[in-house]
Amino acid sequence: MRRVFLIAALALLAAFPSHVARGVEDVHANFERSATLEEGAWDGYQVYVLDEVRVRIDIRASGDLDFYVFTSALLARYEDPSATTFPTIHAVEKSSRFQYNTTACCRVFAIDNTVKSPTGQIPDGPEYYTIEVTYESLTTPPTSFALPAWVSWAYPAAAVSLIGGTTYWLATPPRRNRHASRQLREFLK
Repeated sequence: MRRVFLIAALALLAAFPSHVARGVEDVHANFERSATLEEGAWDGYQVYVLDEVRVRIDIRASGDLDFYVFTSALLARYEDPSATTFPTIHAVEKSSRFQYNTTACCRVFAIDNTVKSPTGQIPDGPEYYTIEVTYESLTTPPTSFALPAWVSWAYPAAAVSLIGGTTYWLATPPRRNRHASRQLREFLK
């Protein structure tokens, strides 16, 4: 009797394609992977981000897939087989390319080849995909390339002093050449 029940249960599971995942893989550094995603399956990648770092995610697929971005809490709702809808941070459905930039930690990127979303793509077989995760620093360039703060007031002050001093020198002749002063005054009239 047990054997018959077990065989019936396995036949029932085989008749209904399930919402299968290989599991969510943690990503902490630059990462690239190519994989085949079977019909009715999804893969997840949880990307960890440190301070002053931006992460670029680029996924290219051989056919149309659905791409979702979740927090860990939102992912639980997506994984629930009885849920008819699920909230996301970002979703791109029926696409062969997905690009996303983030500075927020612990986002889960799901690559979906299931019929989980009523608006998403309908799987038509296995799809091949490549995911690239690139970490970039957000820090400013070294100070050797930046001008010091005093430059913002020192250069204009020097220019004003030079112009003012030159004007004063031209307008005030030396005592031995007083006639130059008269000539300058006549010229400036």
